Amino acid sequence: MKRILPGLVIVLLLVGWGMWRNRAVPTPAVFDPRPLAQVQADAEARGAVLLVKATASWCGPCRVMDRETFAAEPVAEAIRAAGLAAHVDIDQRSEEHMSELQSRQYLV
Repeated sequence: MKRILPGLVIVLLLVGWGMWRNRAVPTPAVFDPRPLAQVQADAEARGAVLLVKATASWCGPCRVMDRETFAAEPVAEAIRAAGLAAHVDIDQRSEEHMSELQSRQYLV
């Protein structure tokens, strides 16, 4: 039992750290809260670039980018200077809608 306990403690610490690291974070302010169709129409009317970030509740790297990349003010300023940004949660979208998004051509 004494040999198992340290290993069990390490496993529990690693699991806890992983859960903390991938915790839900709010959508960074740089992303327009309006529905995607409205943001697309606004970008087209202005002739602006549209950044669409597709994410999912289960995507750990997406949450890390929200917390560390898109929340950074220099990144947010660069995105605002380039155009508009929209946030799309693929868990909340229908297959038809996602297929329509994927069929468009985007400048990357």
